[in-house]
Amino acid sequence: MDNTQINLPTRKPVRTSTDHLKSTVILFVLVIFMAIGVPGLVSRFGTVAGGTWHCITNDCNPKGPAASWQDQFSAADTAIAAISIDYALESINFRPAAYKYDRHASVWTPDDAFEVHFTYVISNGFTYDVTMVDTRPSAVTTLRDLNTMVSQAAYAKAVEANLNPSQFKISPRQAAEIAWNQFRTQEGAFDLGITTGLGDETGWIVGIEPPYARGGVISPYFGTGYFVDAITGQTTVHDPYQRATATPTIPTPTP
Repeated sequence: MDNTQINLPTRKPVRTSTDHLKSTVILFVLVIFMAIGVPGLVSRFGTVAGGTWHCITNDCNPKGPAASWQDQFSAADTAIAAISIDYALESINFRPAAYKYDRHASVWTPDDAFEVHFTYVISNGFTYDVTMVDTRPSAVTTLRDLNTMVSQAAYAKAVEANLNPSQFKISPRQAAEIAWNQFRTQEGAFDLGITTGLGDETGWIVGIEPPYARGGVISPYFGTGYFVDAITGQTTVHDPYQRATATPTIPTPTP
Protein backbone atom coordinates (compact mmCIF):
# COMPACT_ATOMS: atom_id res chain seq x y z
CA MET A 1 0.00 0.00 0.00
CA ASP A 2 1.43 3.35 -1.07
CA ASN A 3 1.54 5.78 1.89
CA THR A 4 2.96 8.68 -0.11
CA GLN A 5 1.49 11.96 1.21
CA ILE A 6 0.20 14.33 -1.41
CA ASN A 7 0.41 18.04 -0.56
CA LEU A 8 -2.45 19.79 -2.23
CA PRO A 9 -2.02 23.55 -2.89
CA THR A 10 -3.75 25.72 -0.35
CA ARG A 11 -5.70 28.85 -1.13
CA LYS A 12 -5.06 32.03 0.77
CA PRO A 13 -8.09 33.29 2.66
CA VAL A 14 -9.97 35.93 0.77
CA ARG A 15 -10.47 39.26 2.58
CA THR A 16 -14.10 40.13 2.66
CA SER A 17 -15.63 43.58 2.79
CA THR A 18 -16.43 42.88 6.43
CA ASP A 19 -12.72 42.32 7.17
CA HIS A 20 -11.87 45.58 5.43
CA LEU A 21 -14.50 47.40 7.49
CA LYS A 22 -13.07 45.96 10.71
CA SER A 23 -9.56 47.17 9.78
CA THR A 24 -10.88 50.63 9.02
CA VAL A 25 -12.71 50.82 12.35
CA ILE A 26 -9.61 49.66 14.26
CA LEU A 27 -7.46 52.27 12.50
CA PHE A 28 -10.02 54.98 13.26
CA VAL A 29 -10.10 54.01 16.94
CA LEU A 30 -6.29 54.08 17.11
CA VAL A 31 -6.23 57.57 15.62
CA ILE A 32 -8.79 58.76 18.18
CA PHE A 33 -6.77 57.31 21.06
CA MET A 34 -3.60 58.94 19.73
CA ALA A 35 -5.39 62.26 19.42
CA ILE A 36 -6.65 62.04 22.99
CA GLY A 37 -3.25 61.00 24.28
CA VAL A 38 -1.23 63.63 22.41
CA PRO A 39 -2.14 67.19 23.50
CA GLY A 40 -2.95 69.48 20.60
CA LEU A 41 -3.12 66.72 17.99
CA VAL A 42 -6.86 67.11 17.46
CA SER A 43 -6.50 70.85 17.05
CA ARG A 44 -3.57 70.49 14.67
CA PHE A 45 -5.35 67.83 12.60
CA GLY A 46 -8.41 70.07 12.36
CA THR A 47 -6.27 73.06 11.38
CA VAL A 48 -4.42 71.14 8.69
CA ALA A 49 -7.65 69.65 7.33
CA GLY A 50 -9.33 73.05 7.34
CA GLY A 51 -6.31 74.62 5.68
CA THR A 52 -6.29 71.97 2.98
CA TRP A 53 -9.93 72.73 2.20
CA HIS A 54 -9.16 76.45 2.26
CA CYS A 55 -6.40 75.88 -0.30
CA ILE A 56 -8.76 73.91 -2.54
CA THR A 57 -11.37 76.66 -2.54
CA ASN A 58 -9.15 79.76 -2.29
CA ASP A 59 -5.78 81.19 -3.25
CA CYS A 60 -3.50 79.95 -0.46
CA ASN A 61 -0.91 82.66 -0.88
CA PRO A 62 -2.42 85.79 -2.48
CA LYS A 63 0.09 88.42 -3.55
CA GLY A 64 0.10 91.72 -5.39
CA PRO A 65 -0.58 95.38 -4.66
CA ALA A 66 -3.37 96.21 -2.25
CA ALA A 67 -6.48 98.03 -3.42
CA SER A 68 -6.92 101.56 -2.16
CA TRP A 69 -8.04 101.99 1.41
CA GLN A 70 -11.12 103.79 0.08
CA ASP A 71 -12.08 100.67 -1.90
CA GLN A 72 -11.53 98.42 1.10
CA PHE A 73 -13.68 100.17 3.68
CA SER A 74 -16.30 101.08 1.06
CA ALA A 75 -16.68 97.37 0.20
CA ALA A 76 -17.09 96.58 3.92
CA ASP A 77 -19.70 99.33 4.39
CA THR A 78 -21.61 98.08 1.34
CA ALA A 79 -21.66 94.53 2.74
CA ILE A 80 -23.00 95.55 6.17
CA ALA A 81 -25.52 98.00 4.68
CA ALA A 82 -27.24 94.99 3.09
CA ILE A 83 -28.11 93.91 6.66
CA SER A 84 -28.96 97.28 8.22
CA ILE A 85 -28.35 100.96 7.63
CA ASP A 86 -28.09 101.55 11.40
CA TYR A 87 -24.60 100.22 12.10
CA ALA A 88 -21.41 101.29 13.85
CA LEU A 89 -17.88 100.05 13.21
CA GLU A 90 -16.54 98.36 16.33
CA SER A 91 -13.05 97.28 15.21
CA ILE A 92 -10.70 96.62 12.29
CA ASN A 93 -7.96 94.01 12.37
CA PHE A 94 -5.76 92.37 9.79
CA ARG A 95 -3.31 89.50 9.33
CA PRO A 96 -1.45 87.80 6.46
CA ALA A 97 -3.94 86.22 4.06
CA ALA A 98 -1.67 83.28 3.20
CA TYR A 99 -2.70 80.03 4.90
CA LYS A 100 0.01 78.90 7.32
CA TYR A 101 -0.27 76.68 10.36
CA ASP A 102 2.10 78.86 12.40
CA ARG A 103 2.22 82.50 11.38
CA HIS A 104 5.01 83.14 13.88
CA ALA A 105 7.29 80.98 11.72
CA SER A 106 6.26 82.58 8.44
CA VAL A 107 8.11 85.28 6.53
CA TRP A 108 6.10 88.25 5.28
CA THR A 109 7.02 90.77 2.57
CA PRO A 110 5.14 93.89 1.46
CA ASP A 111 3.91 92.01 -1.63
CA ASP A 112 1.97 89.51 0.52
CA ALA A 113 -1.75 90.20 0.81
CA PHE A 114 -3.65 90.83 4.03
CA GLU A 115 -6.96 89.48 5.21
CA VAL A 116 -8.81 92.47 6.66
CA HIS A 117 -11.68 92.09 9.15
CA PHE A 118 -14.25 94.80 9.86
CA THR A 119 -16.47 94.11 12.87
CA TYR A 120 -19.79 95.97 12.92
CA VAL A 121 -22.56 96.25 15.51
CA ILE A 122 -26.05 97.14 14.32
CA SER A 123 -28.59 99.02 16.43
CA ASN A 124 -30.33 95.89 17.78
CA GLY A 125 -27.00 94.68 19.22
CA PHE A 126 -26.20 92.04 16.59
CA THR A 127 -22.58 91.81 15.49
CA TYR A 128 -21.20 90.97 12.05
CA ASP A 129 -17.74 90.43 10.65
CA VAL A 130 -16.91 91.50 7.08
CA THR A 131 -13.75 89.83 5.79
CA MET A 132 -11.85 90.58 2.60
CA VAL A 133 -8.48 90.09 0.93
CA ASP A 134 -6.94 93.51 0.40
CA THR A 135 -5.93 92.80 -3.21
CA ARG A 136 -9.56 92.30 -4.32
CA PRO A 137 -11.91 93.70 -1.66
CA SER A 138 -15.06 93.64 -3.77
CA ALA A 139 -14.46 90.18 -5.24
CA VAL A 140 -13.44 88.46 -2.02
CA THR A 141 -15.78 89.73 0.67
CA THR A 142 -17.63 87.51 3.15
CA LEU A 143 -20.19 88.48 5.78
CA ARG A 144 -20.29 86.37 8.94
CA ASP A 145 -22.79 86.46 11.79
CA LEU A 146 -21.02 86.73 15.19
CA ASN A 147 -24.17 86.76 17.28
CA THR A 148 -23.10 84.54 20.16
CA MET A 149 -23.74 87.47 22.51
CA VAL A 150 -26.17 90.21 21.47
CA SER A 151 -25.52 93.52 23.19
CA GLN A 152 -27.11 96.89 22.50
CA ALA A 153 -24.55 98.35 24.89
CA ALA A 154 -21.87 97.29 22.40
CA TYR A 155 -23.65 99.32 19.72
CA ALA A 156 -23.75 102.40 21.95
CA LYS A 157 -20.05 101.94 22.78
CA ALA A 158 -19.12 101.63 19.10
CA VAL A 159 -21.10 104.77 18.26
CA GLU A 160 -19.31 106.67 21.03
CA ALA A 161 -15.87 105.43 19.93
CA ASN A 162 -16.59 106.76 16.42
CA LEU A 163 -13.98 104.64 14.61
CA ASN A 164 -14.02 106.31 11.20
CA PRO A 165 -11.64 104.72 8.66
CA SER A 166 -12.69 107.14 5.93
CA GLN A 167 -10.36 109.66 7.62
CA PHE A 168 -7.34 107.33 7.30
CA LYS A 169 -4.75 108.00 4.60
CA ILE A 170 -2.65 104.91 5.39
CA SER A 171 -3.98 101.39 4.68
CA PRO A 172 -3.15 98.27 6.75
CA ARG A 173 -0.68 97.08 4.09
CA GLN A 174 1.02 100.46 3.98
CA ALA A 175 1.20 100.56 7.78
CA ALA A 176 2.73 97.07 7.89
CA GLU A 177 5.29 98.01 5.25
CA ILE A 178 6.23 101.16 7.19
CA ALA A 179 6.72 99.12 10.37
CA TRP A 180 8.58 96.41 8.42
CA ASN A 181 11.02 98.96 6.99
CA GLN A 182 11.42 100.71 10.36
CA PHE A 183 12.37 97.48 12.09
CA ARG A 184 14.84 96.44 9.37
CA THR A 185 16.44 99.89 9.39
CA GLN A 186 16.95 99.82 13.16
CA GLU A 187 17.74 96.18 13.85
CA GLY A 188 19.04 94.71 10.59
CA ALA A 189 17.69 93.10 7.44
CA PHE A 190 15.88 90.24 9.20
CA ASP A 191 13.28 88.06 7.57
CA LEU A 192 10.16 89.28 9.33
CA GLY A 193 6.76 87.92 10.17
CA ILE A 194 3.61 89.99 10.64
CA THR A 195 1.47 88.44 13.36
CA THR A 196 -1.57 90.70 13.42
CA GLY A 197 -2.66 94.31 13.21
CA LEU A 198 -5.36 96.43 14.81
CA GLY A 199 -6.92 99.78 13.97
CA ASP A 200 -7.76 102.38 16.59
CA GLU A 201 -9.09 105.94 16.40
CA THR A 202 -5.91 107.46 14.96
CA GLY A 203 -3.83 104.69 13.43
CA TRP A 204 -2.67 101.10 13.15
CA ILE A 205 -0.96 98.86 15.67
CA VAL A 206 1.23 96.32 13.85
CA GLY A 207 2.62 93.17 15.51
CA ILE A 208 5.96 92.29 13.90
CA GLU A 209 8.75 89.82 14.65
CA PRO A 210 11.42 87.71 12.99
CA PRO A 211 10.41 84.06 12.59
CA TYR A 212 11.74 82.14 15.58
CA ALA A 213 10.74 78.55 14.87
CA ARG A 214 13.95 77.61 13.09
CA GLY A 215 16.07 75.50 15.37
CA GLY A 216 13.67 76.11 18.24
CA VAL A 217 15.29 79.48 19.00
CA ILE A 218 13.04 82.13 20.51
CA SER A 219 13.50 85.56 18.95
CA PRO A 220 14.58 88.34 21.35
CA TYR A 221 12.12 90.54 19.46
CA PHE A 222 9.09 88.43 20.31
CA GLY A 223 5.99 90.61 20.48
CA THR A 224 7.49 93.81 19.03
CA GLY A 225 4.73 96.22 18.07
CA TYR A 226 4.63 99.51 16.20
CA PHE A 227 2.02 102.24 16.13
CA VAL A 228 1.65 103.85 12.70
CA ASP A 229 -0.27 107.11 12.49
CA ALA A 230 -3.03 106.63 9.88
CA ILE A 231 -2.71 110.20 8.60
CA THR A 232 1.02 110.97 8.63
CA GLY A 233 2.57 107.49 8.65
CA GLN A 234 4.76 108.45 11.62
CA THR A 235 5.94 105.32 13.41
CA THR A 236 6.60 104.73 17.11
CA VAL A 237 7.09 101.67 19.25
CA HIS A 238 3.73 100.54 20.55
CA ASP A 239 3.54 100.66 24.31
CA PRO A 240 -0.09 100.38 25.49
CA TYR A 241 0.76 101.61 28.98
CA GLN A 242 2.71 104.61 27.78
CA ARG A 243 0.13 105.52 25.10
CA ALA A 244 -2.49 105.66 27.83
CA THR A 245 -0.60 108.40 29.66
CA ALA A 246 1.77 110.16 27.28
CA THR A 247 3.18 110.37 23.77
CA PRO A 248 5.24 107.26 22.81
CA THR A 249 8.99 107.67 22.54
CA ILE A 250 10.88 107.11 19.31
CA PRO A 251 12.62 103.70 19.40
CA THR A 252 16.41 103.54 19.46
CA PRO A 253 18.51 100.91 17.65
CA THR A 254 19.74 97.93 19.64
CA PRO A 255 23.46 98.37 20.47
